[in-house]
Amino acid sequence: MNLNPRTRCPYKLKPLDELEKVNAEHVIHKSLGCPRSYTVEADEATNSEFGRTVDANFLTGLTLAIHRTQHGIESYSGVAKLKLTGTTVHGNHPVGLTIPHKGPIEVHFTKPFIPSSDGMGGLLIAGADWEEKSKQLIKNFARKGKTLIAGTRETLATTEVHVRAEMDFTHLRVGLMKIGYLAAFEFLGDPFLDDPQNAEWQKGIRATEAGQLEEVRIQGAFHDDKRVLDMVVPELQSHQHAVVVMRMEQMGPPMVCVRLFGSPHLSMIAKLSETQDFGMGRIQGKLVVCDSRSKTISVSAWEDHMLKRCGLDPSKIHF
Repeated sequence: MNLNPRTRCPYKLKPLDELEKVNAEHVIHKSLGCPRSYTVEADEATNSEFGRTVDANFLTGLTLAIHRTQHGIESYSGVAKLKLTGTTVHGNHPVGLTIPHKGPIEVHFTKPFIPSSDGMGGLLIAGADWEEKSKQLIKNFARKGKTLIAGTRETLATTEVHVRAEMDFTHLRVGLMKIGYLAAFEFLGDPFLDDPQNAEWQKGIRATEAGQLEEVRIQGAFHDDKRVLDMVVPELQSHQHAVVVMRMEQMGPPMVCVRLFGSPHLSMIAKLSETQDFGMGRIQGKLVVCDSRSKTISVSAWEDHMLKRCGLDPSKIHF
């Protein structure tokens, strides 16, 4: 179903056989519930670098972390958990909160021991694990030749906490662009890497701050218009993702659309070229839908989806 061969690395732009090592790069991350079958070959070192930077920032951002936890998506480190930081209302003690897919919220004090000015003792801030942590502190002091004696145990006046929750739209947008970029290469092949617009995509998927992203010249890169998205992408459930590479003659050059968790706020739609159609027909494309629960993907011709939306039978119409 792909239009052209993929003999080069989408990151290095060099032939794969000239690179020291190559491996499979997921178009939609495994940590979003997508199976390994939807991949392209890429330079292994660059792939790993993107995993530590772009992918890590994208997947651990608050918006995606909430969705991944809600659906219990399993990643390399296990089932996703939402992790937040904050402070107690009483005493302003730092805490960490872990919200699992199922079960109670876990709260722990990130700095449970506040040493006294003489260095011989201090205050232990702990929860149900107070006994365990006090014993460990006593052992730690003993290794230094000091004696620590547990004093009275008090209960905090309140268990309320202030939580820090910050939205980072730069990492979110860069992550969406990277999925769109890889999806375009997976379908269009090597000619996409030679298009002048590719240089802008390369800048976009490597952006680390808002200013760099604003300098990227890609028409319509971030588009959360639900009406437009609903036309381009079939109706999705909250545990589904979709990627479309498409061309409609009336709209000009081909475009790519990414929609995660069925949400218009986790979406993008952008032009892949300013001048060429990469050999695509008047109405043609590829539609990939990923189900994060079953970890499966379905692939179909995007034009079939459009015909069905118009109430037409795809088997009886040819372009």
